[in-house]
Amino acid sequence: MNADDGSDDGRDTFTGKWLPLTILLVLVVGWILLILTLPKATPLVITADVSCRSGVDVASVWIEAARGGSGWATAVKKDGGTTRYTYKLPFAGGYEVRAGCGGTSDNWSAPTSSRADDAVYRRLLCDDPAYRAPNPAPCVDLPTR
Repeated sequence: MNADDGSDDGRDTFTGKWLPLTILLVLVVGWILLILTLPKATPLVITADVSCRSGVDVASVWIEAARGGSGWATAVKKDGGTTRYTYKLPFAGGYEVRAGCGGTSDNWSAPTSSRADDAVYRRLLCDDPAYRAPNPAPCVDLPTR
């Protein structure tokens, strides 16, 4: 408003009307760009044949995923001292296999852990006699057949 005659000289039209619309437009475009550039979920089904060096049964297996989505693997087959586990990683990427040798599914006698890898199939031999609390014993990847 012009102080002399009460008329509008257009100076605050931008801040009064166009600035809020410009900010809204920038926010909408920003959200659209963010949605378009977010990583897409690429699920990956992994399989691990796990055995314990001492010969005890594998009580259960936890998959520790590097990109999120860690959880309990499902035992699908037992062949001698080796149990096959499967798990669906919600995001492809590295993961560790943490197995309990002996005990129960929620109270392992010897916790073990593999190195991180992104293979869809792994054969692991867990060195449960090497377990010394509080550190888990190592699991080593064996050559696949």
